Amino acid sequence: MGYCSGLTNLFKMVLLKFFQNGLQIFALLLMTQAQWLNWAIYKLSPSKLGYVQFALYGLMVFTYLFANVTPPGSPVTALFEPKINSQYMKRKDGMPRYCGKCLQYKADRTHHCSRCNSCVLRMDHHCLWFRNCIGFRNHKLFYLVCLYLTLYALTTVYSTFMAITKHFTAANGTISALYLIFWGSLFAFAFGLSIVMVAFTIYHTYLLLQNLTTLESMNSSWSKYAKSTQPFNVGLYNNWCQVMGSAPWFWFIPIRNSMGNGTVYPINPNALPYISTSEEKSETSHKKIPLPISYREDEWASDEEEYAMKSRRWNPHLGQFEWLDDIV
Repeated sequence: MGYCSGLTNLFKMVLLKFFQNGLQIFALLLMTQAQWLNWAIYKLSPSKLGYVQFALYGLMVFTYLFANVTPPGSPVTALFEPKINSQYMKRKDGMPRYCGKCLQYKADRTHHCSRCNSCVLRMDHHCLWFRNCIGFRNHKLFYLVCLYLTLYALTTVYSTFMAITKHFTAANGTISALYLIFWGSLFAFAFGLSIVMVAFTIYHTYLLLQNLTTLESMNSSWSKYAKSTQPFNVGLYNNWCQVMGSAPWFWFIPIRNSMGNGTVYPINPNALPYISTSEEKSETSHKKIPLPISYREDEWASDEEEYAMKSRRWNPHLGQFEWLDDIV
């Protein structure tokens, strides 16, 4: 019975992992199936393009897995300290931004991800296809996956179209119904994917060149900046190098060589003052500021202590309580 119970638990665990990583497994299966069909085309119509597609497939799978297992980075791992690192993004009262959920200070361009339940350095967005946040440490890998996939889809459209055309226009050429279904499906899938990925990659290339994240491009407060006053826009080349690295020969290779540590960024000399978001404005309310772990309402020993605790609030920036009467 114990053996059967162990196998049952193992099977349940495998199923749970499968469903948790369903999109990732599905993406890898699609890549592999497309490469299998492309290799079949190469066998019937050999060309140098087949080797290019195989190289793109290898880079695509490796980079995709690498991006999935690479943490985006957090202020804790970067050892962020606002007293040491000068920050551009501050609250309206001049204090450093503070996350009431992670109980830690936020570096520039850091945002809290509700799905990951942690703050992410230079957070771009949370991607379900990667089951991970796209941030400072894996943004380059994410971009390279998009680029590799775009090139792979375009080469697949070309090779499939040329193979079908060749077999239909040959003097004694015939093509079986099975091959026609496979190649026709691959062509339709690659054509649709190429349209989506070309637009997606162009959009993210534009964001890299403007030194914007997806969150910043969609933020109403951030949209008030012009290109010339955007705080982190330091020129097309410098913007690109911040994510892709300073060495051009490593730009399109899946290695982590982004500039900086994710907490401090070069500032545009023409930048306007930082415009706080509604979320950061609400942080000034004492109701949003977390109390120290040792503070518990059910541990009050007397009415006097209860009155004293309700008459003061915890200031995480000073590391001590403040009397409300003094603040008023």
